[in-house]
Amino acid sequence: MKKVAVIIAPGFEEGEALTIVDILRRGQIQCDTIGFEKEVQGGHEIVLRCDFLLDESLLDYDMVVLPGGYDGIEAMKENKQFLSFLQSMNKDHKYICAMRAAPVALEKENLLINKKFTAYQGYENKINLLTLSFLCMCLFTILHTSITGISQHLSSIALSVQLSTKIGATFMSLTMIGNICTKLLIGFLTNVGNTSSLITLIGYLYDFTKSYQVVFIIALFFHLINLMLLLEICSRYNNKGDRNEIL
Repeated sequence: MKKVAVIIAPGFEEGEALTIVDILRRGQIQCDTIGFEKEVQGGHEIVLRCDFLLDESLLDYDMVVLPGGYDGIEAMKENKQFLSFLQSMNKDHKYICAMRAAPVALEKENLLINKKFTAYQGYENKINLLTLSFLCMCLFTILHTSITGISQHLSSIALSVQLSTKIGATFMSLTMIGNICTKLLIGFLTNVGNTSSLITLIGYLYDFTKSYQVVFIIALFFHLINLMLLLEICSRYNNKGDRNEIL
């Protein structure tokens, strides 16, 4: 018989936890309450006497349910033993069900990367965007934009460092071929507007500086500013949300 464990942490949302237990037991599915303590007080000061204490037996269950409740979630995030159990169940491809704001506990262990999930309204803003895939996308976009813009002027850059125009033209041809292949691979998802703007900017800067080395450094500096702004926006986005709106 399949077994379901409902995690009961201090400050849990009573309605969410007990509704799951009630429905599953009515459906003849074994459902046990697993508490951080034998008796746990919920967010509305209702004390629940749990079936079992949290231990390694949690790994024997086929599904684990995490009710919401702000304080309960914080308790889950701070319990290293519980988080290690989540990692093990995830590796074993068992069901991990997080209700309302509980996905934040999963995010702490990077269990939401490349996953679709639901969360309490407004609380999705607290899920960290700085995942590996997000950072790789940012780096790819910046590098691709830089290469596309600078490649238009490689012939002149070659001359400025005492290389022949033939070498510069060869470099430009290779980068343009790479640019075309890249656009074919990613389905023309690059930001053409930003690329065109950078090409124009490099031309204007050269008119003032008369040095492609200086223009190259300025272009990289602008990309650094762009990256810093992107990270700042991401940070502000992650910090949105009000604790008071979490039940």
